[in-house]
This record gives sequence, structure tokens and C-alpha cells, in this order.
Amino acid sequence: MLVQSQRMLGGWRVLLAGTLALSVLNCGDHEGRATDDLLLSDEGEATSASVGLDLTGNWGMFLFEDPVAIRLSQEGDVLTGVGCCIPDLAADQYCCGAIEGSVDGDHAAFSFPLGDLGGRYRAEVTVSGDGMRLGGEFQREDATDTPITSVKTAWLRYGFEQETWLTTYPELESELRDLSGVVLRLSDESEAGDGFEHGEDYRLFAAFGSIGGDLGPFWGSELKVRESDGAIVAGPVPATDPGLPETMVLHRDGKVLLDAEVSMASGTTYRFSVVSQDHP
Repeated sequence: MLVQSQRMLGGWRVLLAGTLALSVLNCGDHEGRATDDLLLSDEGEATSASVGLDLTGNWGMFLFEDPVAIRLSQEGDVLTGVGCCIPDLAADQYCCGAIEGSVDGDHAAFSFPLGDLGGRYRAEVTVSGDGMRLGGEFQREDATDTPITSVKTAWLRYGFEQETWLTTYPELESELRDLSGVVLRLSDESEAGDGFEHGEDYRLFAAFGSIGGDLGPFWGSELKVRESDGAIVAGPVPATDPGLPETMVLHRDGKVLLDAEVSMASGTTYRFSVVSQDHP
């Protein structure tokens, strides 16, 4: 399961409001790198499906407790670059480090140390066929390499030099606000599978016009409100990790969630019933 929504949302609001817009790129000074190490060069901006699975460029991981940013450079099957969590404005080396990684077919693995924080961020992801989305396992390790956080996350590219991270979608916040705190369970009509079990609680949360939680992450650019019935439709997104959904449809009556449907890469669709929903 992903990190619990209340802790994540509180942390995101405080950290992003005070530091993100000004400082994600500043972490690149670690180990002699210039402050624009996370910016794409003209060559990096041209990266697309036409050059296969070249991961060179900027990537943002979303709906984790930190808005992680990385600048990757791929040479053959070797990944290098720099990665940062939210940096402290007073210390460029606070949580940034040199990336070590590799690519094997449509799978990639990379990690970087967290500077003065200690520990390490590590990801093992599947690359989408168009080379524009990463999805898979993400861990934070302590100094003894013991996983202390393990979640399923997704990454998207960002490539404009004036950006320091992914574009947020405040225009969707009012539509999604009531989804935070929702608890879902697999409906009796759906058989268990793809990691979903009967009787388990699955939580949703919303932040920055995006949806996350135990059913998978979808960024604001991957969402729309369906005019015909007001349902929130997430995806379809390019297939990555088999454990992450390609589509999620949230059926609503006004702002009240009625149920959720999740479609996986396996081709199976699961329906979830609402157990509880907070109403701010």
C-alpha cells in the first residue's frame, strides 16, 4: 500500500508551498554539478518514442511524500545523473546525490544517496512502450540498506527549462477534494486478483489535481471529468508495471463517490465499493 493520505497531503502542502518552485533544481550542486543539472538540454528535450527506450531527461515521481525529481542520462544500458528529494534552501546537499543505474529491455533500476539526510532512494520500474512513463517499486533505505518504505509509484517526464517539476492542476482540486479519505473494498461481484483481495481496505487521496492511493497513481494530465455523468476518468495510461492500473473510473452522484472501476494490464476490470467517505 502507498503511504497514508493524511501524512502525505500535510507534508506535500507544507513542503511544496515553501520550497518546490524555487529549489528542486538547486540540489544539482552536489558533487560539483551545476544548478541546472535537472534541466533538459535541447538534445534531451527531443527524446521521444522515436528513439526507443532512451530515458535521458527530467523525470518527476508523483504522489509520494516528497516530490522526487531526477535528471537521467543514458549511455547504452548505463544510467547516470542526479536525483533530489525536496532540498533544504539552506543546504544544497540536503537530499541530493549522484544516480547509479541500468536498463535491461523495458526495465530500469536506479538509486541515489540522500545527501546529508543519509539513506538512499531506490527505484525498480518498467518503462512504457512510448518511453514517457515509468511505473514500479520505490524504496527508501536507511544506512543499513533495510527498506523502510516500499510503495508503487509512477514517473512522468517534464522538459521545459522554466519548470522545476511536473505541472500541477489546481483547476481539478475542487472536483477531487472529496475523494481524500475514501475507503474502498473489492466488491463481491469481482473476483480477487492482480494483488486485490476481498476484505482489504484500499484508500484514495487527492492532491494538486491528481489522484493517488492504494489503487494506483494518476497525475492531473491523465484525468478528465466525463461530461455525460460527472465520472472522473483516469487514463488510459501507457502500460508499465503489471501491478499498476491502466484505467480508473470513479462513478459519482454529485461529489459523492458511488464506486470505482479499475482496469489492469491483465485485461481484468475490478469494481470497488465505498466503505466510507469523509465530507469536509
